[in-house]
Amino acid sequence: KAELEKQTNRLREEIRRILNEEIGVLSLSAKNDNILMWAHYADYHKGFCIEFKRSQANALGATKPVHYVKEYPFLSYFDDLPGNIVKKMILTKAEDWSYEAEWRGLNTIDTEVYYTDDMITGIIFGFRMPEDHNNEICQILKDK
Repeated sequence: KAELEKQTNRLREEIRRILNEEIGVLSLSAKNDNILMWAHYADYHKGFCIEFKRSQANALGATKPVHYVKEYPFLSYFDDLPGNIVKKMILTKAEDWSYEAEWRGLNTIDTEVYYTDDMITGIIFGFRMPEDHNNEICQILKDK
């Protein structure tokens, strides 16, 4: 029993290490009009939202929907590989967060995700965005 507990703790620590040191998470939402999302993630409507076209042919094609559950599933450290357990952990959230309609992409921390201009389908400005920020973004878009 002591050896089993030792192995479980070792696996748990390895998963924590993978999450903290090796995995990068791209977090996106399928919704652009949720007032809570604007409050939480766009500095109370001072930010902006970039709309992307998701396609298997671009970097967003590998994103996966987050699963929202009433109870977190039991994860067996012995029935699955640590990498698969990490994916399950990252792609599962409490049902209370379902309004986010989140999609996540997982990569190693040193992998850069690139997007091209043709992947952008729109930009939505928060209604409290400072005018100078709005003007700066518009100028960047004009220069494209």
